[in-house]
Amino acid sequence: MEQKQDQPTDSQNSFRQTGWVSFRFKIGNDQDLINYFQSENSPILGYRFFEYEYVKDEVVKKKKIWPGNVFVQIKLETGKSPFDTIDFIRHTPYFLRFHSYVKNWKADPMLFSNRYIERIGKQIEERWNRETKKIDPKEINLKLNDIVSILDGVFRGYEGEVIGIDYETGTITLNVEFFGRITPVKVAFNECKKIR
Repeated sequence: MEQKQDQPTDSQNSFRQTGWVSFRFKIGNDQDLINYFQSENSPILGYRFFEYEYVKDEVVKKKKIWPGNVFVQIKLETGKSPFDTIDFIRHTPYFLRFHSYVKNWKADPMLFSNRYIERIGKQIEERWNRETKKIDPKEINLKLNDIVSILDGVFRGYEGEVIGIDYETGTITLNVEFFGRITPVKVAFNECKKIR
């Protein structure tokens, strides 16, 4: 049997069952939020702070991508967020405002699909893997005075001359022309490509 065009597909139905909203809160109160979300009468289905782990001085630490922001999974009714759940979130300790289409703390929040949140998580994980990947110095085919192109970061697309190589930290120092001035810039080995 052929499905009618105006009927929602399975993916649309799953979006209508649950969705995500995001809001800002006062930084440093993550544990209070988690306790509030896990309380008995909480309609919150899940939450994500989007953080990644890194190793510093042989200790694994966590760093938040967007400090003071949290994504919260809620149950939806016909594609809209139910008022009582939104009201529950508004009364969250340290709540500042929803991320919405207008800058108004009373505005209704934007809704994000499950697929969108998964995609953000995968992008963060891919970037973390790329940034923390240990590179063998033998793999680096760079030497002083080589010209490289920067592939990622603020100076993406710029070219520069290698003036220093630090194998311990996995970075190189380049002289990059920026606004008509030569500026030394540090980039990771995996954020640049040798041109000549």
